[in-house]
Amino acid sequence: MSFIAKHTASGLNALKRGLISTTLRQSQKSNNFQIRTISSLSKKKDVVVTPAACSVSLYRTQRCFATQTDGDRDLAVFLKEEIAYEEDNVVDLPQFKDFKVEMDKTLVSLKRKLNGESIVVSFDVNDNVNVDEEGVIDEDQYSEEDAHIPDIISYPSFNVKIVKASGETIHFNCTCSTDAAEDENNEELDAADEQFDIFRFENVKIYNESDVENIFEAETETMDGELYSMLMTMLLERGITGNFVNDLLDLSTTVEHRHYLTFLKSLNKFVNEK
Repeated sequence: MSFIAKHTASGLNALKRGLISTTLRQSQKSNNFQIRTISSLSKKKDVVVTPAACSVSLYRTQRCFATQTDGDRDLAVFLKEEIAYEEDNVVDLPQFKDFKVEMDKTLVSLKRKLNGESIVVSFDVNDNVNVDEEGVIDEDQYSEEDAHIPDIISYPSFNVKIVKASGETIHFNCTCSTDAAEDENNEELDAADEQFDIFRFENVKIYNESDVENIFEAETETMDGELYSMLMTMLLERGITGNFVNDLLDLSTTVEHRHYLTFLKSLNKFVNEK
């Protein structure tokens, strides 16, 4: 074969190899394009779904539906039983003779009018102190008609506002005593002392409803004992008595229990969401 013919044949072979290589690369690109855009072309009959594309799609599907952990499943089982138990222990809200009860989420208010004054008692369930009274409560104080003796007592920190027609206000910050039952057998306590043992106020302030900023609060720790007693009498004369506070305690415990039940249901919904 001549030199020219030899190199001409070599060139033709190289050209063929280049054309084949180019065709293969274009085919690979075409296949890759089909895989990346398979979701947008799935309605076309001529789309070729490769095994690799199927495995990627299956992997993503498994990840989407496998979000609940073993811990979440255990929690869901527990919550189902806990919710059923708490629902069996729901009781009616106590009734107040002289006060109107209003509730706004966790905020509870009791209002009345007396001798031209507005009296407002309020507390926030989130500020309550919950005490486990199981084994401590004297069941003899409950009649056989009582359907439920609470295990948890929710003690509120409550405010009492006495508002004059002019807007002048005296504001008490009060707490319930969590150990008043220990003094029930003390015969030396008179009626007034028993009222004081059920609840007390920690501080008091006076202001006009039109200006409530930066108001001085008088603390009871250094307050004259006679002044403290007279201010307690002011509360008693307006219906903030021991009996009222006992009913307030029942209300607080019942409302707190309902919020707790709602929390359990919301938590159950969360852990069961896929």
